[in-house]
Amino acid sequence: MVLPRLLANASLIEQIQARQHRRPTLETVQISARVDPALKSAIERYCRSRGLVMNHFVQEALLDRLEELEDIEELKQLRHEPTRPLADVLGELKLDGKL
Repeated sequence: MVLPRLLANASLIEQIQARQHRRPTLETVQISARVDPALKSAIERYCRSRGLVMNHFVQEALLDRLEELEDIEELKQLRHEPTRPLADVLGELKLDGKL
């Protein structure tokens, strides 16, 4: 599956966003997707009402979704990290003079 490889490189999204800001006229490729006509109309109305270019809107939406998926993967990994009782952490902080 491509997604796990993509998520393994968390800086990929950051690289794309940085390139967009440095060179707004990046080289692009065309993709196509079949969507419900009502969804397309809603996107067109939204973009038109806010003066947005649909290409930019769709690209930002895809980047946002990839970021969400990365966050989900990170949360899954965090769930498996060992935990410690709060009392132990507070005790250590007091010993270190941080509390």
